[in-house]
Amino acid sequence: MEWQPEPESLQQLIQLLNSTNMADNAIQQQNNQRLEQLSQVPDFINYLLYVLVCMKDESSLVRTVAGLLLKNKVRQDFKQIPRTVLEYVVSKSIDGIGDPITMVRHTLGTVVATVVALGKVSNWPDVLPRLLQLLDSGDYTVVEGSWDILHKICEECDQELEEPLADGTRPLSVMIPKFLTFFGAESPVLREYAISTTTLFVTLRSESMQPMMDTFVVELFKRANDENAEVLKSVCKAVVAL
Repeated sequence: MEWQPEPESLQQLIQLLNSTNMADNAIQQQNNQRLEQLSQVPDFINYLLYVLVCMKDESSLVRTVAGLLLKNKVRQDFKQIPRTVLEYVVSKSIDGIGDPITMVRHTLGTVVATVVALGKVSNWPDVLPRLLQLLDSGDYTVVEGSWDILHKICEECDQELEEPLADGTRPLSVMIPKFLTFFGAESPVLREYAISTTTLFVTLRSESMQPMMDTFVVELFKRANDENAEVLKSVCKAVVAL
């Protein structure tokens, strides 16, 4: 049976999160002290995750603050958090990346990328294949959310993605061909993600990137007259990286 929050404790947390943006310093200090007390509760991570992923009727601010607290808690106590709890956090966060609120999606992406970066890509072998599979979703928000996580993982784990996994496969050897297919995506946001993420490995002179450089250049210059300013910026940065 999936974990469920205790209603009274959940309500207390929601009240605290709602008051985090109050200007009164005394109230802020009281809230911080109360949050610090709550953070010692064994299920605190689950409560934050529940607010972030499941409480869609709450404001985006409350959900995002919960997510940032979750990320900080994971970063602070990573070595003490049971593997089963981290697996639950990653699974539920990826389940939620189709959230209609961009700020919430990107907070979920930060949570997942934090766990993978701290735990090492090789110890989370199911995450990248799942995200790459979700890039084929017919739901734009799921695709955009997946790209956000992938971009963050690539930034945090660029060197590790070159290293072979247990089956001998280098993650980038699978990822980069998929990224290249998005250079011509209908959405400029997805085009920008694809170009900027792939360019990270051009800049690093990635070994996995070398067999695909010709395709990269061809696809890149197809975007030389892109109508979107952000895409053009990414194209220019990619050209400089060549």
